[in-house]
Amino acid sequence: MSNATAAPIIPATAAKGFHGWKAEQYIPLDGNRVLRVYTLKSSSGKLVTMATAGAVSHDAGFACFSFLMGGDFSERILATDTRATEKAINAQHAAALAPEAIGPVLARCAAHYAPKAEG
Repeated sequence: MSNATAAPIIPATAAKGFHGWKAEQYIPLDGNRVLRVYTLKSSSGKLVTMATAGAVSHDAGFACFSFLMGGDFSERILATDTRATEKAINAQHAAALAPEAIGPVLARCAAHYAPKAEG
């Protein structure tokens, strides 16, 4: 499993879209699996940072991220009541990607995909 210092597949980006500001980054894991870390304003109004593992496929110059709900690793890293400005999203996203924050997430992700002992 990859460690917290691994180079991202796609550098961290922050962009304003239809639903407001969002930052995201992809961290390579084993095989074709990646950990997508993203920060945005949720429907509850909180500023949340999530980590979701899945696969990236490339076709005709486009990349597609896919995951199995309930099967692939997913967890909320941070949630705050901060207003979702570009500055706040970038700050929370950077905090979630700090080694002391993302390291334990990567460890839990590795444990999620580790072979289970039969018994």
